[in-house]
Amino acid sequence: MTIRLLSFNIRCSAAQDGPNRWEARRSLVIERIRAFDPDLIGMQECEDNAQADFIRTSLPDYGFMGVRRSSDPGPGLEMAPVLYRLDAFDLLDQGVFWLSKTPDVPGSLDWKAVFPRTVIWQRLRQKLSGVEFVFFNTHFDYASPQAQLRSAELLHQRMQTIAGGAPCLLTGDFNASKTSPPYIRLTAGSFLQDAIRQLGVSGTTFHDYGRQPDQPGGPNEIDWILAAPQFTPAQAWIDRTRPAEVWPSDHYPVGVVFN
Repeated sequence: MTIRLLSFNIRCSAAQDGPNRWEARRSLVIERIRAFDPDLIGMQECEDNAQADFIRTSLPDYGFMGVRRSSDPGPGLEMAPVLYRLDAFDLLDQGVFWLSKTPDVPGSLDWKAVFPRTVIWQRLRQKLSGVEFVFFNTHFDYASPQAQLRSAELLHQRMQTIAGGAPCLLTGDFNASKTSPPYIRLTAGSFLQDAIRQLGVSGTTFHDYGRQPDQPGGPNEIDWILAAPQFTPAQAWIDRTRPAEVWPSDHYPVGVVFN
């Protein structure tokens, strides 16, 4: 059972990033995705507008599932979508919940979070092996440590309930380091393991368009790939490629190959 999994915060198209604006780098986002050739993608900061339309059009061989985080016509457009290769998996079920005290209420937020945050999940069956698993993707609050920890606790609980014993994969921008309480909570016990760290890979993932230095184990290693022990990581990358004068995003894509 080989699965190529990518986590990629593509930076919202509304951001006023000058030379690194979305229109200047959108083709580079697709280039980096195609370079890794993932079976699954957990994406963050994809807006439900022309940005998502471009992703869908550019990746027609992938199923796409995303939900706006709120009804706000501005920041509410952000999604944390999941994409899966149509020729590799059968979609069995899918859903969304919010990281709040009322996770089934759309747009809900708590714990001093700045914005509502979602978790998108899909139950998939790999066509080649017949293996079933549940793939989760999220984007945690950036400002409230309380929201990050409570979100981790809720996510951990809900993953087990939704999976019902099936193995899980989790990607996301967690806006927290790998020494933080949310990381410790999610990786405690044997339910989820850090696939990148298992292979000795570590480094900055949020680089702010090159303004943050690479620092293994530092505060900006915030994009994680966690996996059930049934998935054995064989290769892992933090893709620091800058193929043009502009950057693909302010985050590096992170990829793992599982055998």
